[in-house]
Amino acid sequence: MVRGLLREHGFPVPVGGRTVVTRVSTIVADATVALPDLLRLTLSLVIEEIRALEARVAEIDQRPTHFAVKIAAAFQARYVRVNRSVLPSGSST
Repeated sequence: MVRGLLREHGFPVPVGGRTVVTRVSTIVADATVALPDLLRLTLSLVIEEIRALEARVAEIDQRPTHFAVKIAAAFQARYVRVNRSVLPSGSST
């Protein structure tokens, strides 16, 4: 949709999510570019929304790693406690 709107106004944008965000941001920020005000505002809002969604996705992507590290540490602590309790007295690891 965004690429099509810009193409109609003479601004071809290559395919690719990062390319679209970067190129549209540049076009919208340039006051010398002749775009209707409503289109400029709409594209600004779309880019803001895309960036907000990217930030949320990045945050969510970190959660499984965070929990996996906690779970691994808990299992490791439990494993060490169990194995130490099985060792004969006077033995060390």
